Amino acid sequence: MRGGAAGTEQYSDAAPGAGAWLPTWNDKADSMSKSCSPTAQIMPLSKNREALKTAIDAFTTGGSTAGQLGTAFAWYMLSPNWANIWPADSKPAAYGTAKLRKIAVLMTDGVYNTLQSHSYGDNSSQAETAQNQAVELCKKMKDKSIEIYTIGFQLDNDKAKTMLSNCATSTEHNYTANNGDQLKQAFRDIALKIAFLRLTN
Repeated sequence: MRGGAAGTEQYSDAAPGAGAWLPTWNDKADSMSKSCSPTAQIMPLSKNREALKTAIDAFTTGGSTAGQLGTAFAWYMLSPNWANIWPADSKPAAYGTAKLRKIAVLMTDGVYNTLQSHSYGDNSSQAETAQNQAVELCKKMKDKSIEIYTIGFQLDNDKAKTMLSNCATSTEHNYTANNGDQLKQAFRDIALKIAFLRLTN
Protein backbone atom coordinates (compact mmCIF):
# COMPACT_ATOMS: atom_id res chain seq x y z
CA MET A 1 0.00 0.00 0.00
CA ARG A 2 1.08 3.58 -0.59
CA GLY A 3 1.07 6.95 1.12
CA GLY A 4 1.48 6.07 4.76
CA ALA A 5 -0.59 2.91 4.75
CA ALA A 6 0.93 -0.40 5.78
CA GLY A 7 3.08 -2.22 3.25
CA THR A 8 6.53 -2.49 1.77
CA GLU A 9 5.98 0.42 -0.63
CA GLN A 10 4.47 2.85 1.84
CA TYR A 11 7.36 5.30 1.41
CA SER A 12 7.88 4.95 -2.32
CA ASP A 13 6.32 6.25 -5.52
CA ALA A 14 6.00 2.77 -6.99
CA ALA A 15 3.16 2.60 -9.51
CA PRO A 16 -0.19 1.35 -8.20
CA GLY A 17 -1.49 -1.96 -9.42
CA ALA A 18 -3.28 -5.14 -8.43
CA GLY A 19 -3.30 -5.42 -4.65
CA ALA A 20 -1.34 -2.17 -4.31
CA TRP A 21 -3.96 0.51 -3.83
CA LEU A 22 -4.81 2.60 -0.81
CA PRO A 23 -7.85 1.18 1.00
CA THR A 24 -11.00 3.29 0.73
CA TRP A 25 -12.93 4.52 3.72
CA ASN A 26 -15.71 2.07 2.87
CA ASP A 27 -13.25 -0.83 3.24
CA LYS A 28 -13.16 -0.14 6.97
CA ALA A 29 -15.43 -1.78 9.48
CA ASP A 30 -15.77 1.00 12.02
CA SER A 31 -18.82 3.25 11.95
CA MET A 32 -16.89 6.51 11.62
CA SER A 33 -15.25 5.28 8.42
CA LYS A 34 -18.57 3.97 7.10
CA SER A 35 -20.16 7.38 7.56
CA CYS A 36 -17.37 9.28 5.82
CA SER A 37 -18.17 10.29 2.25
CA PRO A 38 -15.47 12.70 1.07
CA THR A 39 -16.44 14.85 -1.90
CA ALA A 40 -13.15 16.63 -2.63
CA GLN A 41 -11.20 15.30 -5.59
CA ILE A 42 -7.54 15.62 -6.50
CA MET A 43 -6.84 18.18 -9.20
CA PRO A 44 -3.99 16.80 -11.36
CA LEU A 45 -1.18 19.01 -12.62
CA SER A 46 -2.67 21.74 -14.78
CA LYS A 47 -1.82 25.03 -16.52
CA ASN A 48 -5.49 26.04 -16.42
CA ARG A 49 -5.58 28.76 -13.76
CA GLU A 50 -9.37 29.08 -13.80
CA ALA A 51 -9.85 25.34 -13.33
CA LEU A 52 -7.37 25.36 -10.46
CA LYS A 53 -9.07 28.34 -8.83
CA THR A 54 -12.47 26.70 -9.19
CA ALA A 55 -11.19 23.52 -7.57
CA ILE A 56 -9.64 25.44 -4.66
CA ASP A 57 -12.76 27.58 -4.14
CA ALA A 58 -14.83 24.40 -3.86
CA PHE A 59 -12.83 23.06 -0.92
CA THR A 60 -14.46 23.00 2.50
CA THR A 61 -12.92 22.60 5.94
CA GLY A 62 -13.74 20.18 8.69
CA GLY A 63 -12.67 16.99 10.41
CA SER A 64 -9.19 15.70 11.08
CA THR A 65 -6.04 16.17 9.01
CA ALA A 66 -4.43 13.18 7.29
CA GLY A 67 -1.75 15.44 5.85
CA GLN A 68 0.64 12.57 5.17
CA LEU A 69 -1.79 11.38 2.47
CA GLY A 70 -1.72 14.83 0.90
CA THR A 71 2.07 14.70 1.00
CA ALA A 72 2.02 11.30 -0.70
CA PHE A 73 -0.27 12.47 -3.48
CA ALA A 74 1.84 15.59 -4.04
CA TRP A 75 4.64 13.11 -4.81
CA TYR A 76 2.43 10.90 -6.97
CA MET A 77 1.42 13.86 -9.14
CA LEU A 78 5.10 14.61 -9.77
CA SER A 79 6.21 11.00 -10.17
CA PRO A 80 6.71 9.56 -13.66
CA ASN A 81 5.79 6.17 -12.20
CA TRP A 82 2.22 7.43 -11.88
CA ALA A 83 2.04 8.91 -15.37
CA ASN A 84 -0.61 6.45 -16.55
CA ILE A 85 -2.96 7.44 -13.72
CA TRP A 86 -3.28 11.09 -14.73
CA PRO A 87 -4.82 12.69 -17.85
CA ALA A 88 -2.54 13.22 -20.85
CA ASP A 89 -2.03 16.94 -20.13
CA SER A 90 -1.12 16.18 -16.51
CA LYS A 91 1.47 13.46 -16.99
CA PRO A 92 4.69 14.26 -15.09
CA ALA A 93 8.01 14.17 -16.90
CA ALA A 94 10.78 11.72 -16.05
CA TYR A 95 13.13 12.36 -13.16
CA GLY A 96 16.30 14.06 -14.37
CA THR A 97 14.67 15.72 -17.38
CA ALA A 98 16.88 18.57 -18.57
CA LYS A 99 15.79 22.09 -17.57
CA LEU A 100 13.00 20.75 -15.39
CA ARG A 101 12.53 21.20 -11.66
CA LYS A 102 9.98 19.22 -9.70
CA ILE A 103 8.56 21.36 -6.89
CA ALA A 104 5.94 20.55 -4.26
CA VAL A 105 4.28 23.15 -2.03
CA LEU A 106 2.70 21.71 1.11
CA MET A 107 0.34 24.00 3.01
CA THR A 108 -1.66 23.04 6.08
CA ASP A 109 -3.75 24.80 8.69
CA GLY A 110 -3.76 21.85 11.06
CA VAL A 111 -1.77 19.16 12.81
CA TYR A 112 -1.39 15.91 10.88
CA ASN A 113 -3.39 13.92 13.40
CA THR A 114 -5.14 10.98 11.80
CA LEU A 115 -4.51 7.97 9.59
CA GLN A 116 -6.81 6.74 6.82
CA SER A 117 -8.56 4.55 9.38
CA HIS A 118 -9.78 5.39 12.88
CA SER A 119 -8.81 1.98 14.25
CA TYR A 120 -5.11 2.55 14.89
CA GLY A 121 -5.15 3.79 18.48
CA ASP A 122 -5.62 7.01 20.40
CA ASN A 123 -5.35 10.50 18.92
CA SER A 124 -1.84 11.17 20.26
CA SER A 125 -0.40 7.99 18.75
CA GLN A 126 -2.19 8.67 15.44
CA ALA A 127 -0.78 12.21 15.34
CA GLU A 128 2.76 11.00 16.01
CA THR A 129 2.47 8.27 13.38
CA ALA A 130 0.94 10.61 10.77
CA GLN A 131 3.65 13.23 11.27
CA ASN A 132 6.46 10.65 11.16
CA GLN A 133 5.00 9.25 7.94
CA ALA A 134 4.91 12.72 6.39
CA VAL A 135 8.55 13.40 7.27
CA GLU A 136 9.63 10.04 5.82
CA LEU A 137 7.70 10.70 2.62
CA CYS A 138 9.33 14.13 2.35
CA LYS A 139 12.76 12.57 2.81
CA LYS A 140 12.11 10.11 0.00
CA MET A 141 10.78 12.92 -2.24
CA LYS A 142 13.93 14.97 -1.63
CA ASP A 143 16.01 11.89 -2.45
CA LYS A 144 14.37 12.11 -5.89
CA SER A 145 15.47 15.79 -6.14
CA ILE A 146 11.95 17.10 -5.57
CA GLU A 147 12.12 20.56 -4.02
CA ILE A 148 9.67 21.02 -1.14
CA TYR A 149 8.22 24.27 0.19
CA THR A 150 6.06 24.15 3.32
CA ILE A 151 3.60 26.68 4.73
CA GLY A 152 2.00 26.42 8.16
CA PHE A 153 -1.11 28.58 8.44
CA GLN A 154 -2.20 29.66 11.93
CA LEU A 155 -0.34 26.73 13.51
CA ASP A 156 0.09 26.85 17.28
CA ASN A 157 1.51 23.34 17.66
CA ASP A 158 5.30 23.04 17.98
CA LYS A 159 5.37 19.43 16.77
CA ALA A 160 3.48 20.37 13.62
CA LYS A 161 5.86 23.28 13.00
CA THR A 162 8.85 20.96 13.44
CA MET A 163 7.33 18.43 11.06
CA LEU A 164 6.88 21.07 8.34
CA SER A 165 10.40 22.37 8.93
CA ASN A 166 11.78 18.84 8.55
CA CYS A 167 9.78 18.33 5.36
CA ALA A 168 11.04 21.52 3.72
CA THR A 169 14.13 21.40 1.52
CA SER A 170 15.79 24.11 3.64
CA THR A 171 14.93 26.81 6.16
CA GLU A 172 14.38 29.16 3.21
CA HIS A 173 11.68 26.77 1.97
CA ASN A 174 9.72 26.81 5.25
CA TYR A 175 7.06 29.48 5.89
CA THR A 176 4.58 30.35 8.61
CA ALA A 177 1.57 32.61 8.20
CA ASN A 178 -0.75 33.91 10.89
CA ASN A 179 -3.32 35.61 8.67
CA GLY A 180 -4.55 35.78 5.11
CA ASP A 181 -2.16 38.55 4.06
CA GLN A 182 0.86 36.63 5.33
CA LEU A 183 -0.39 33.50 3.56
CA LYS A 184 -0.66 35.38 0.26
CA GLN A 185 2.82 36.82 0.80
CA ALA A 186 4.26 33.35 1.40
CA PHE A 187 2.84 32.09 -1.89
CA ARG A 188 4.08 35.23 -3.69
CA ASP A 189 7.56 34.72 -2.26
CA ILE A 190 7.60 31.09 -3.37
CA ALA A 191 6.40 32.07 -6.84
CA LEU A 192 9.16 34.68 -7.11
CA LYS A 193 11.82 32.17 -6.03
CA ILE A 194 10.61 29.68 -8.62
CA ALA A 195 10.48 32.34 -11.34
CA PHE A 196 14.00 33.49 -10.44
CA LEU A 197 15.28 29.92 -10.70
CA ARG A 198 13.76 29.66 -14.19
CA LEU A 199 15.44 32.86 -15.29
CA THR A 200 18.87 31.86 -13.92
CA ASN A 201 18.75 28.33 -15.33
